[in-house]
Amino acid sequence: MTFFRRQTSEKSAYEGLYFRYKHDIFACITRKVENRDDVLDVMQEVCIHLWKSRDKIFSGNAEAIIFNTCKQEISKFYRRTNKKLYSEELFYDLEDSSAQEFKAVKKKEHQLVALEKSIELIIPPLRKTIFKMSKLQGIPHEQIATQLDMSKGAVENQIAKAMIFLKKYHSNC
Repeated sequence: MTFFRRQTSEKSAYEGLYFRYKHDIFACITRKVENRDDVLDVMQEVCIHLWKSRDKIFSGNAEAIIFNTCKQEISKFYRRTNKKLYSEELFYDLEDSSAQEFKAVKKKEHQLVALEKSIELIIPPLRKTIFKMSKLQGIPHEQIATQLDMSKGAVENQIAKAMIFLKKYHSNC
């Protein structure tokens, strides 16, 4: 009975790992392999490899093992099929770039949240409204001027002042 319980708990732990990382694995492979069918084939090979080495995954750094496995399976795919690389920079860097890319995305998200908060600090409210209409909603300056009964130059001036404020605010952060 212990064997079956262990196998069931390993299976559920592996499924949790799979559902947590399947989109990241797919994205990682998609960056390097062009054809969707090939991406799915490589993804299947990654999952098989991860299942076979599940003991290492559960005892070590799962994320690093998963993305290194992706790189290895992509490399095997290209060697096996003799296809040209979809991305030329595939294995220039032996270090795991997926973790770095993930950190860069998180940093960018943090910067966007900080930018959204700082936009709320723009005073007066009219400047904030003009800035949001132009930069966030993509409304042309002429249309903003018409809607707010202002000259186009005044709209551009308010946007410029808002940009100066944001640059100064974020250079001090």
